[in-house]
Amino acid sequence: TERDQTGEIIASIGILQDITERKRLEQRAQVFAELGNKLTTVTSAAEAAELIAGAAAQLFEWHSCNIRMLDSLTGKMSALVCYDTIGGVLQRINPESSFPSAPTPLETQAMEGKAILIVDRETDERAALLTSFGDPNARSQSVMIVGIRSGDQALGTLSFQSYRKHAFTPRDLEDLQALAGYCAAGLERVQSYERLQISESQLRTIWEQAAVAMRLTDSQGLVWMVNPAYCEL
Repeated sequence: TERDQTGEIIASIGILQDITERKRLEQRAQVFAELGNKLTTVTSAAEAAELIAGAAAQLFEWHSCNIRMLDSLTGKMSALVCYDTIGGVLQRINPESSFPSAPTPLETQAMEGKAILIVDRETDERAALLTSFGDPNARSQSVMIVGIRSGDQALGTLSFQSYRKHAFTPRDLEDLQALAGYCAAGLERVQSYERLQISESQLRTIWEQAAVAMRLTDSQGLVWMVNPAYCEL
């Protein structure tokens, strides 16, 4: 501050700092922390996907979304979550009638690390590659698609759409990419748990229905388990 001979202020110099970006990052960190706590309690990929969609809604506004996972053995995609806003109400959509089992071209690009941001469907040639779902009378105008990856392995995609043009910004895309990276480990964990549950169920069925007598013993010869066929001997 500079004053004249009478003591009156004649000039003042100050420094202003834009804290918008800092607040955005703080909000994102809080959303991720809450999501991380919730992901530790779920036991299915579908439950995890619901939490991820909810977390995305805290980062940016969206009208429809789909979260699809890739089966590394078959190369096929399956939807965990699919929503669309119809008549102003967010509704769950059956994705099986809309999406192909194989990854779409845009999903393939996203899983290769090339995130997709479309802000105006009418002027972006990539919009022709979008898959329509939900309300047949409405088309998304803005779209973001990012890949979910664990190291070098592609796990699936997160896709969020809006019925407004220029609804998403590069910062929104950055947030979605960060979300995909953050939730990858959680999704991988619950998928492994689900596969283990299926394997155990299949093994139990074989054990119980086998016509051949089977028993499970330890290294000392102690019998720990026998199947029904063994009991009939």
